[in-house]
Amino acid sequence: MLSKDIPALAVGGLTSDNIKAFVDTGAADFGMSGSLYKPGDSAETVGTKARYFIDDMRAIR
Repeated sequence: MLSKDIPALAVGGLTSDNIKAFVDTGAADFGMSGSLYKPGDSAETVGTKARYFIDDMRAIR
């Protein structure tokens, strides 16, 4: 059990479908890799995925 003074960071397994659940359970921030980049993805594809996550976070918060 962490103190409420220590921010919890969610790392791994994050998707647009479950990010709200992480926020609802107290995640203060996120570390993402596999959700944003797959080998062979172009910079444009990664940027598009990142913008979707940003939009999701803005809608939640």
